[in-house]
Amino acid sequence: MKKIIFLLVILFLVTVGVFAEAETNFSLVTDFAYYPKSSPVVIGGPQNDVSRFAFIDGFYSGVEARVTGKMDYKIPTPFGTNGLVKGNNVTITPSLELSPVTIMPQLFVSFTPIAFLKFTT
Repeated sequence: MKKIIFLLVILFLVTVGVFAEAETNFSLVTDFAYYPKSSPVVIGGPQNDVSRFAFIDGFYSGVEARVTGKMDYKIPTPFGTNGLVKGNNVTITPSLELSPVTIMPQLFVSFTPIAFLKFTT
């Protein structure tokens, strides 16, 4: 039991030390889209090449808007001083997207064990 407590204390101290060196970035993106009213026209038949074209018939068909906030926590994972493993890190990216009808929370975790390999979930 003492070994498990000791291991947890060491793991906690290492984690606190790693998070003390964490790098944080924040971004906020706003998107807006306007769609005019249109009516599609199909030219040709199924046996020929089918062409589709949409003429603009009116002023308004729809709009879309959304705001996305994203924060990156980059935690260094030093495996050594070799150029292949020197800049390794774990990046945790929570994100929140808001639109007039939806709220979409997201979480991405990326791990870079060597310079040219990246795992993302």
